[in-house]
Amino acid sequence: MLEQLVHPLTLTLALLGLAALALLFRRRRAGFALVVLAFAWSWLLATPAVSDWLRGSLEQRFTPAAAQDMPRAEAIVVLGGGVSPTAPPRVEPNLNYAADRLWYGAQLYRAGKAPLVIVTGGNPYAVANGSAAQAQAGLLTQWGVPPGAIVARDSLTTYTDALVVQQVMQQRGLERILLVTSALHMPRAFATFDAAGIDAYTAPTDFEVVDVPSVGQYAWLPDNNAFWGSGRALHEYVGMLYYRLRGWM
Repeated sequence: MLEQLVHPLTLTLALLGLAALALLFRRRRAGFALVVLAFAWSWLLATPAVSDWLRGSLEQRFTPAAAQDMPRAEAIVVLGGGVSPTAPPRVEPNLNYAADRLWYGAQLYRAGKAPLVIVTGGNPYAVANGSAAQAQAGLLTQWGVPPGAIVARDSLTTYTDALVVQQVMQQRGLERILLVTSALHMPRAFATFDAAGIDAYTAPTDFEVVDVPSVGQYAWLPDNNAFWGSGRALHEYVGMLYYRLRGWM
């Protein structure tokens, strides 16, 4: 719900709704100002320049590394969000834009960086065949990770991710993990795990902002992907504020 509320489109529609009310009550100046604000807000957040700046401000906080160059730990923790469980009409799990997380986790395991992989993820659907964590575990086995080296725990939020991982660590006597998630999500994830007392090396992946421009893309012209990316960056910033207020990070 939070992601929908802070998405640029939601805020644009809210501004336009307020503008309509202002015009209805003959507040023409206020209505015109709100329309201009909605237009400017939408235009800027839909431009690759602003979207890349917003996402890059989060992604650049942690440095990426090839799997073989990462330090060793006692477990690799892959946070959910990259794989959705099987649900009608799907006959297989669905890999989305953040599926790099799971692939990188498998690479870390094959590189010998830890003997255990912990995956998290819940069931976002009213009807589904298992959870996202179970779907991730199944994919990991197909990518060469033995079933006995995988622990799957259901979880729907970053905060509960930290709680279920903390529980597994206590049960197995683990002290340090490699935390795998999207670079955009890593600032909130690492701070949440740190607040839970979990000693973690960061293993960011799924970097969206690159140092070279996309072919046929103009920095200051609106782009659908840029608008969507800005929304996810705002979701992370609002999420961090909410987590701080709750004392979760």
